[in-house]
Amino acid sequence: MPSMLKHSSAPEPQRAADPEKNVSNAWRGLKYPDSDVVGLIARSVPLRSGLAIDMGCGSGRHTRLLDDFGFDAIGVESDPVTCEIALSNGVSAVCGSFEDYRPTERPALILAWGLAPLGNIVDFEEKIAALQADYVICDWRTRNNSFAAYPDNQQHADGTLTVHREGHVLDGLHYRLRDEADCVLPGYERLLIRTITKREGDEVNEWYQTSFRRLTS
Repeated sequence: MPSMLKHSSAPEPQRAADPEKNVSNAWRGLKYPDSDVVGLIARSVPLRSGLAIDMGCGSGRHTRLLDDFGFDAIGVESDPVTCEIALSNGVSAVCGSFEDYRPTERPALILAWGLAPLGNIVDFEEKIAALQADYVICDWRTRNNSFAAYPDNQQHADGTLTVHREGHVLDGLHYRLRDEADCVLPGYERLLIRTITKREGDEVNEWYQTSFRRLTS
C-alpha cells in the first residue's frame, strides 16, 4: 500500500559570505543540537554524504545538524503541528509516523533520538533495522530512572509503564525501559554503547546511547 505521508522538501538555506551570518541564518528558530549526538556522529559514522533520516525530528534541530555534516537530510515527525514548525525552520520533513515512512533509497544514516524509550512504539528494533541504513544512532532509557519507582505508576503486560505522579513533567507518559543487553538491532554490529546519567536533586534520569553499523554478507 502506498504511503499517505506528506513529503515536503524545503529549499536549501542561502549561504552568506560571512561564516557567522551563515550559522545564524541556518539555525534561526532552532535550538542547537544535543552535543552527545554531534559526538556520536563524528565518532561512529565515517560517511558524510547520502540520505540521512532524523526519525522523530521535532523542530528539526538534528535534521539541520545532519545537513551540516554533509548528508541529504530529511526529518520524520508524527505530530503535525511540530512537523510544520520543522518545515518553517527550513528543513526537509515528512509529516507522519516513522513506522509508515518508506524512503526512496537506502539511507546512509538513521538518527532515532528519543524514539526507543516510547512505550507506544512496538518492535522499534525490527522497524529501524528493516530500513537497512548503513549506520544507526539511537538512545534508550535504562531501568535506573527515578520515575520508574513511583508507587502510582501503571505497569503493563508488555513490560512498559505509564508514569503517574501528579504535577510531574512526565506524568501520563508511557515508557519502555531496557537493560544494556536489550539495546541491539537485528543485522547490525553495535559500535558503541555508553551510559549517560543526569541528576537533579533526588531525580535521576539515565540513558544508553548507541551507534550501530549494518552487517554485510
